[in-house]
Amino acid sequence: MAWLGLKRRTLRETPSYNEASESLGNPADVDDALLVVTEAIARAPEVFPVLPGFQHLRIAKTDAVISKDGVKPGVVVWFMIVDSQYIDLLYIEEFVPDEEN
Repeated sequence: MAWLGLKRRTLRETPSYNEASESLGNPADVDDALLVVTEAIARAPEVFPVLPGFQHLRIAKTDAVISKDGVKPGVVVWFMIVDSQYIDLLYIEEFVPDEEN
């Protein structure tokens, strides 16, 4: 995790992100799913792919995690790098892996 030594940018949650986050269910499960990925977004957002056809829209995905409390869902976070200081979190949804993979 070489990105841990990088400067951390400020993550700003947009209203659409907050609304979508609330619809995912238990906030503790969502927080668990976001713990590592939000830190990675804040420190090295450029490593996440730009969506084809969009100039600035990027996504980060996490897999489901099995814990002592059960399965924590994976998530997809849609975000945009605003500048060298800010990243806007635009949307979040549960990650459902493609059954073919």
